Amino acid sequence: MTEAQRAALPADYNDEAAPSYNAGEIVELPGGGSFEVVKMDINKSEDLQRVAAYVKEKYGGLDGVCHNAGIAVNADQFEVLTIDEDMGTNYFATKNAIKAFYPLMRANGRICVVSSLSGNEAVLQMKEQLGDAGKALYDRFVAEDITEEHIDTLVAEYRACCVAGDREARGWPVSPYSVSKAAITAFVRYCAKEYVPEKHADVQPGVIINACCPGYCHTALTGFEGHLTTDQGAVMPLMLLTLPEGSPSGKFYTQGQVAPVDYFSMEQIMLPAEAQPHLKDWAF
Repeated sequence: MTEAQRAALPADYNDEAAPSYNAGEIVELPGGGSFEVVKMDINKSEDLQRVAAYVKEKYGGLDGVCHNAGIAVNADQFEVLTIDEDMGTNYFATKNAIKAFYPLMRANGRICVVSSLSGNEAVLQMKEQLGDAGKALYDRFVAEDITEEHIDTLVAEYRACCVAGDREARGWPVSPYSVSKAAITAFVRYCAKEYVPEKHADVQPGVIINACCPGYCHTALTGFEGHLTTDQGAVMPLMLLTLPEGSPSGKFYTQGQVAPVDYFSMEQIMLPAEAQPHLKDWAF
């Protein structure tokens, strides 16, 4: 990729060992090539618009985007502030960022959305542990015809139940963080069907979007208790950003595997052999 084709949009680093970059800085990579640092707050729509316009003007488009911003605030508490912060960044802001940069994707571009296995576990919990109300919520999350509006409604219902104090009786699991990740994973599945050239004139052919869980990494998000380094956590996003043509879209991956059609199932299956010749390059 030439310099004119490259733009990096990193979120603020939260790893104690990570380098500190300044906005506008051009960082040379040891193996050759470089990237430009463009900082933004995805919770601010004006930042999304500013950076999208900048990338379009300077680089013309994007070949790959990894949406990695995330937050976990007192994950087992139900104050309105906690719920709104988790949902605000992990679902609403990430969703808005995906939509802001989708029109910039070049043909055969790749989009990776960093989610969490805890989101899948939350939806599976609805099905298996939270009674008829939970099963009804499960069916809504995995519905083939799920839309952005449907997901927004589910998130709003969860917030209302937490505020009212009847979350469990209504079939919802514990953590706002987990529900926010279930929501963004569902949105990725929706995007794979919605954002195609047949429906949107500004979407190029061959764009593939997937979600993943990078693993339990040693970062501030896990209280620096994760057993994986940040380099190991980068394996999964890198794999998804280099998937070969014809790979699945709208799926959830974890440790090199893609979930089956019922992607909230905890049973994982490997990619078809023809779609994974490069997996060995990203092995832990």
